[in-house]
Order: sequence, then C-alpha cells, then structure tokens
Amino acid sequence: MKDEKKRTLYLKVRVSPEEMAAIKKKFENSGMSSLSGFVRAMIFEGYIVHIDENELKRLTVLANNIASLFFSIPRIGTVRLSLFRCSP
Repeated sequence: MKDEKKRTLYLKVRVSPEEMAAIKKKFENSGMSSLSGFVRAMIFEGYIVHIDENELKRLTVLANNIASLFFSIPRIGTVRLSLFRCSP
C-alpha cells in the first residue's frame, strides 16, 4: 500500500489493438492480479536481447564444424583399427 502512495505520476503509452491483445494475453498467463503491476515488472525486471545476426551465423558455423568433427571420431577410429588388424 505504501508503494502505491508513492506512485503519483501517470504513464500513457499508445499501442495497436494487436499489441494490446498480446499484452493482455501475456498478462493473463502471468497470474498477476494487476495489469499495472505486470507492465511495471516487465519494464524493470524484463530485459531486451539484441542479437548480432553475423555473430550468430558465425557461431552456428563453428557449432556445425565441431559437431561434424565429433561425429567423425568413431569413423576415424574404425578405419585405424581396421588398418591395425590388417597389418602382418
């Protein structure tokens, strides 16, 4: 109750009908009792993630290379083992 008395300023934000529907859906799924509290929590506790697409592509290529090398290890081992068995 004390926090509500400290909140004397009003914030007005314009949104489209689709955006409002999305906000209300997330609010309903959150289980919170007040839309104001929900929006406040999203502002102060939420975070925005900025993803550099070039860096993401580079990391994807590296991960694929590592996976290819990892899965080629059994093949290499099988080939070497068969070479040792064929040796006189």
